[in-house]
Amino acid sequence: MKQVRKNGAGIHISAGLSGYVASLCQATLCAEYGLPNELHDSHASYIHHWLKILRGDKTAILHAAAKAEQAVKWLRQFDPALGSTLPDELKEAA
Repeated sequence: MKQVRKNGAGIHISAGLSGYVASLCQATLCAEYGLPNELHDSHASYIHHWLKILRGDKTAILHAAAKAEQAVKWLRQFDPALGSTLPDELKEAA
């Protein structure tokens, strides 16, 4: 059985994928806010670990993407101004 943990937003994340979920959230939010999203040397250390997880579970990336989307929606609620700058389809999703 996979180890799952619940974060402060109430989102269940499989053990080992929390960093991937965080990276997806970071990329999404940086794009929305127009912030730089630069790669750092430390990012390379995650890739080996993520590949190991993905080899064991081909759907892990889909689950991580879904959890990242949940987390981004949760974070958006703390910025009411962001709602007015989002495209209509994202406003409905948020």
